[in-house]
Amino acid sequence: HPPFSGWEGVAAKARQKRPHRLETERAAAAAALSPSGECPLREPAAAPAGWRYNCSAYSAQLREALLPWSSGGLSPTAIDMVFWNEMYPPANKAEQPSLHLSLAAGELTYAWQPADGLPGAAPPRNSSDAAALRGLRRASALVALPPVEVVAHSSRLPKVPAQNPEPVLSPVADAAHSDVVAPAPWAWEAAAGLPRAAPCPAALQ
Repeated sequence: HPPFSGWEGVAAKARQKRPHRLETERAAAAAALSPSGECPLREPAAAPAGWRYNCSAYSAQLREALLPWSSGGLSPTAIDMVFWNEMYPPANKAEQPSLHLSLAAGELTYAWQPADGLPGAAPPRNSSDAAALRGLRRASALVALPPVEVVAHSSRLPKVPAQNPEPVLSPVADAAHSDVVAPAPWAWEAAAGLPRAAPCPAALQ
């Protein structure tokens, strides 16, 4: 399906960010993505020994992935629309993301939908979606993450065609897709089991 700006009369209502807010956010992003930038730890969080919370190794990749929205153009309505079951007719069901995530005040809430059903249930405990949720809860307990609302999936194949700039987090991407790469839940689980050998949830880096 083509890129969307609205659906059935629902407008995305995204507005340009004000210059002062945009300048502040760009400065914060530049600091976080610099070689010396580190995410602030929660106190008195007992961070695993040897882990670092530094995303600079992935700064170029993050900047490229988020470039389409660097000046705004994204709204809560647009995020909601990316998750709507109705956005994906039968021919496009493979593109449907499985997780709608909200992180506020350190609390993670979510909606989950299987590939062939509607939202409302919880992912199976042994699924990669459940692993992604466990990783996010662990990360938010250790690191002071900002309030954020995102749509994601944990499939081992990318979902968003390159011509569709839809902000969907994914553990994988390729030249034919525009999924925004995020830590893979299986990498997080491996790192969490071996804290001294892992570079950080540097799956989270």
